[in-house]
Amino acid sequence: MTQFFKDANNQLSSMRLALILWTVGTFGIWAGISIATMTVQAVPMEVSAIIGVLAAGKAAQTKYEPKYEDIEA
Repeated sequence: MTQFFKDANNQLSSMRLALILWTVGTFGIWAGISIATMTVQAVPMEVSAIIGVLAAGKAAQTKYEPKYEDIEA
């Protein structure tokens, strides 16, 4: 399970942790409110934007971060 939170250099990734926490937290709160009110609630655009920015940032970081082999060479 902890392997998911590690990047290509086998270091912990705070971007992945933030993305997971925002996604799971948002879903949990959304599900709780929807169940409590018995209606499907809309997720605010601001929250969706934050999750989108985190996902895009992680995708860009993965593409452009140097790999461990590149640093050693």
